[in-house]
Amino acid sequence: MKNKTIKQLVVNAMYIALLVVSSFISIPINQIPYTLQTLVVFIILVNVDFKNSLIIFILYSIMGLIGLPVFSSFGSGITPTFGFIFGFVISVFIYNLFNYIIKINNNKYKIVIVLFICLIIIDICGSLFFMMYLDYNFIESITISVLPYILFDIIKMIIAVIISNRLKKIEEKYDEV
Repeated sequence: MKNKTIKQLVVNAMYIALLVVSSFISIPINQIPYTLQTLVVFIILVNVDFKNSLIIFILYSIMGLIGLPVFSSFGSGITPTFGFIFGFVISVFIYNLFNYIIKINNNKYKIVIVLFICLIIIDICGSLFFMMYLDYNFIESITISVLPYILFDIIKMIIAVIISNRLKKIEEKYDEV
Protein backbone atom coordinates (compact mmCIF):
# COMPACT_ATOMS: atom_id res chain seq x y z
CA MET A 1 0.00 0.00 0.00
CA LYS A 2 2.75 2.45 0.96
CA ASN A 3 4.78 1.69 -2.20
CA LYS A 4 1.69 2.22 -4.35
CA THR A 5 1.05 5.62 -2.71
CA ILE A 6 4.67 6.69 -3.21
CA LYS A 7 4.55 5.53 -6.83
CA GLN A 8 1.38 7.57 -7.43
CA LEU A 9 2.90 10.68 -5.82
CA VAL A 10 5.94 10.37 -8.09
CA VAL A 11 3.77 9.84 -11.18
CA ASN A 12 1.62 12.88 -10.28
CA ALA A 13 4.74 14.99 -9.73
CA MET A 14 6.09 13.90 -13.13
CA TYR A 15 2.85 14.88 -14.85
CA ILE A 16 2.85 18.27 -13.11
CA ALA A 17 6.46 18.76 -14.25
CA LEU A 18 5.42 17.83 -17.81
CA LEU A 19 2.60 20.38 -17.65
CA VAL A 20 5.03 23.08 -16.53
CA VAL A 21 7.64 22.24 -19.16
CA SER A 22 4.99 21.99 -21.89
CA SER A 23 3.71 25.46 -21.00
CA PHE A 24 7.23 26.91 -21.27
CA ILE A 25 7.64 25.57 -24.80
CA SER A 26 5.72 28.33 -26.50
CA ILE A 27 5.54 30.40 -29.65
CA PRO A 28 4.06 33.83 -28.92
CA ILE A 29 1.13 34.60 -31.22
CA ASN A 30 -1.28 37.47 -30.50
CA GLN A 31 -2.12 37.45 -26.78
CA ILE A 32 -2.07 33.65 -26.45
CA PRO A 33 1.06 31.64 -27.27
CA TYR A 34 1.09 28.25 -28.97
CA THR A 35 2.18 25.70 -26.38
CA LEU A 36 2.39 21.93 -25.99
CA GLN A 37 0.31 22.15 -22.83
CA THR A 38 -2.90 20.67 -24.26
CA LEU A 39 -0.88 17.69 -25.52
CA VAL A 40 0.08 16.91 -21.91
CA VAL A 41 -3.48 17.63 -20.72
CA PHE A 42 -4.83 15.05 -23.18
CA ILE A 43 -2.18 12.50 -22.14
CA ILE A 44 -3.13 13.01 -18.47
CA LEU A 45 -6.85 12.65 -19.20
CA VAL A 46 -6.30 9.36 -21.01
CA ASN A 47 -3.71 7.81 -18.68
CA VAL A 48 -4.50 9.02 -15.18
CA ASP A 49 -7.55 8.12 -13.12
CA PHE A 50 -10.16 10.70 -12.09
CA LYS A 51 -8.85 11.46 -8.59
CA ASN A 52 -5.21 11.82 -9.57
CA SER A 53 -5.85 13.82 -12.75
CA LEU A 54 -7.99 16.19 -10.69
CA ILE A 55 -5.17 16.47 -8.13
CA ILE A 56 -2.63 17.17 -10.90
CA PHE A 57 -4.65 19.99 -12.50
CA ILE A 58 -5.69 21.56 -9.19
CA LEU A 59 -2.11 21.54 -7.85
CA TYR A 60 -0.86 23.00 -11.13
CA SER A 61 -3.49 25.75 -10.91
CA ILE A 62 -2.64 26.50 -7.29
CA MET A 63 1.07 26.66 -8.10
CA GLY A 64 0.38 29.33 -10.72
CA LEU A 65 -2.12 31.21 -8.60
CA ILE A 66 0.28 31.56 -5.68
CA GLY A 67 2.86 33.11 -7.97
CA LEU A 68 5.05 30.30 -9.24
CA PRO A 69 5.83 30.95 -12.93
CA VAL A 70 4.32 27.70 -14.23
CA PHE A 71 1.86 29.03 -16.81
CA SER A 72 2.67 29.76 -20.45
CA SER A 73 5.47 32.26 -21.06
CA PHE A 74 6.53 31.81 -17.41
CA GLY A 75 3.31 33.45 -16.25
CA SER A 76 1.51 33.15 -12.95
CA GLY A 77 -1.57 34.50 -11.23
CA ILE A 78 -4.84 35.36 -12.91
CA THR A 79 -3.91 35.91 -16.55
CA PRO A 80 -6.16 36.36 -19.60
CA THR A 81 -5.66 32.66 -20.37
CA PHE A 82 -6.49 31.33 -16.90
CA GLY A 83 -9.90 30.19 -18.15
CA PHE A 84 -8.16 27.52 -20.22
CA ILE A 85 -6.45 26.19 -17.10
CA PHE A 86 -9.81 26.16 -15.32
CA GLY A 87 -11.10 24.25 -18.35
CA PHE A 88 -8.48 21.55 -17.70
CA VAL A 89 -10.15 20.84 -14.35
CA ILE A 90 -13.62 20.76 -15.90
CA SER A 91 -12.37 18.42 -18.65
CA VAL A 92 -11.42 15.84 -16.00
CA PHE A 93 -15.09 15.59 -15.04
CA ILE A 94 -16.25 15.46 -18.67
CA TYR A 95 -13.69 12.83 -19.72
CA ASN A 96 -14.43 10.57 -16.77
CA LEU A 97 -18.19 10.99 -17.13
CA PHE A 98 -17.98 9.79 -20.73
CA ASN A 99 -15.58 7.03 -19.71
CA TYR A 100 -18.10 5.87 -17.11
CA ILE A 101 -21.06 6.01 -19.48
CA ILE A 102 -19.63 4.55 -22.70
CA LYS A 103 -16.45 2.82 -21.52
CA ILE A 104 -14.08 4.59 -23.89
CA ASN A 105 -10.90 2.96 -22.60
CA ASN A 106 -8.89 1.08 -25.22
CA ASN A 107 -10.99 2.41 -28.12
CA LYS A 108 -8.88 5.11 -29.73
CA TYR A 109 -11.76 6.44 -31.85
CA LYS A 110 -14.02 6.95 -28.83
CA ILE A 111 -11.10 8.49 -26.95
CA VAL A 112 -10.51 11.01 -29.76
CA ILE A 113 -14.20 11.96 -29.81
CA VAL A 114 -14.31 12.46 -26.03
CA LEU A 115 -11.03 14.40 -26.08
CA PHE A 116 -12.54 16.63 -28.76
CA ILE A 117 -15.51 17.29 -26.48
CA CYS A 118 -13.03 18.09 -23.69
CA LEU A 119 -11.20 20.46 -26.05
CA ILE A 120 -14.48 22.25 -26.75
CA ILE A 121 -15.09 22.62 -23.00
CA ILE A 122 -11.54 23.88 -22.43
CA ASP A 123 -11.92 26.36 -25.30
CA ILE A 124 -15.31 27.59 -24.07
CA CYS A 125 -13.97 28.14 -20.53
CA GLY A 126 -10.86 29.83 -21.89
CA SER A 127 -12.70 32.01 -24.36
CA LEU A 128 -15.33 33.14 -21.86
CA PHE A 129 -12.69 34.08 -19.31
CA PHE A 130 -10.58 35.77 -22.00
CA MET A 131 -13.67 37.73 -23.07
CA MET A 132 -14.45 38.90 -19.53
CA TYR A 133 -10.82 39.62 -18.60
CA LEU A 134 -10.13 41.78 -21.67
CA ASP A 135 -13.66 43.10 -22.20
CA TYR A 136 -14.07 41.60 -25.68
CA ASN A 137 -17.28 40.37 -27.22
CA PHE A 138 -17.74 36.64 -27.72
CA ILE A 139 -16.89 36.65 -31.44
CA GLU A 140 -13.66 38.61 -30.84
CA SER A 141 -12.71 36.28 -28.03
CA ILE A 142 -13.29 33.11 -30.08
CA THR A 143 -11.48 34.63 -33.06
CA ILE A 144 -8.41 35.49 -30.98
CA SER A 145 -8.32 32.70 -28.39
CA VAL A 146 -9.64 29.60 -30.18
CA LEU A 147 -9.71 29.69 -33.97
CA PRO A 148 -5.97 30.14 -34.60
CA TYR A 149 -5.23 27.13 -32.35
CA ILE A 150 -7.93 24.58 -33.16
CA LEU A 151 -6.05 22.67 -35.87
CA PHE A 152 -2.90 22.54 -33.76
CA ASP A 153 -4.96 21.27 -30.79
CA ILE A 154 -6.58 18.53 -32.89
CA ILE A 155 -3.14 17.37 -34.04
CA LYS A 156 -1.96 17.35 -30.40
CA MET A 157 -5.05 15.31 -29.49
CA ILE A 158 -4.22 12.62 -32.04
CA ILE A 159 -0.57 12.56 -30.95
CA ALA A 160 -1.72 12.23 -27.32
CA VAL A 161 -3.79 9.15 -28.17
CA ILE A 162 -0.81 7.56 -29.94
CA ILE A 163 1.51 8.34 -27.02
CA SER A 164 -1.09 7.09 -24.52
CA ASN A 165 -1.42 3.75 -26.31
CA ARG A 166 2.33 3.30 -26.13
CA LEU A 167 2.42 4.35 -22.47
CA LYS A 168 -0.26 1.77 -21.65
CA LYS A 169 1.77 -0.98 -23.35
CA ILE A 170 4.87 0.04 -21.39
CA GLU A 171 2.88 0.11 -18.15
CA GLU A 172 1.48 -3.36 -18.86
CA LYS A 173 5.02 -4.71 -19.33
CA TYR A 174 6.14 -2.94 -16.14
CA ASP A 175 3.22 -4.43 -14.16
CA GLU A 176 4.18 -7.94 -15.33
CA VAL A 177 7.67 -7.61 -13.83
